[in-house]
Amino acid sequence: MKKKQLLLIISMITCVVLFSCSKLESPSENLSVTITPAENTISIGESVQLFINIIDVSDLFGITAEIVFDSDIIEVPEEYFIIGSFWDDLQPITYTKQEAERLNIGIVLDNNLNNQPVNGSGVLFSVSFKGIAEGEASIFIENLKLVNKEGNPVEGFDIVIIKNATIVVSSPAV
Repeated sequence: MKKKQLLLIISMITCVVLFSCSKLESPSENLSVTITPAENTISIGESVQLFINIIDVSDLFGITAEIVFDSDIIEVPEEYFIIGSFWDDLQPITYTKQEAERLNIGIVLDNNLNNQPVNGSGVLFSVSFKGIAEGEASIFIENLKLVNKEGNPVEGFDIVIIKNATIVVSSPAV
């Protein structure tokens, strides 16, 4: 009898542990936004394309972010924004505005065309920069908002990991 009770208790503990571990692996606990490549080296006059990626998001309907950079070292070329493959053929509405040392980016699904949010990982968008002076320019993501269809932060947004990038600009080879 005691053997059966012991086996029952062990079985119950095993179930509780397995259930708890499966909850820890939910995608939103790994939610992150990264810029790749993280380090870049270009010459004055050359351009580089950076990819802004999202990892393990659930129920994403829209994003706004500011990409901050050092305008003494790099500048934004005329054609600087490309929507990423994360959005597939969903035809989101995009907004971009260039200010002195920042790019304001907004991407949102159109309620009339897309009733379902997007889940998973992929490239949200890319931006290009051109080297104009020698030095090292940090690229930061600030004022990031990831929202669901109701306009509320997506699950895991309070612990989102953001990874930034650096562009080193050198003199052109002679």
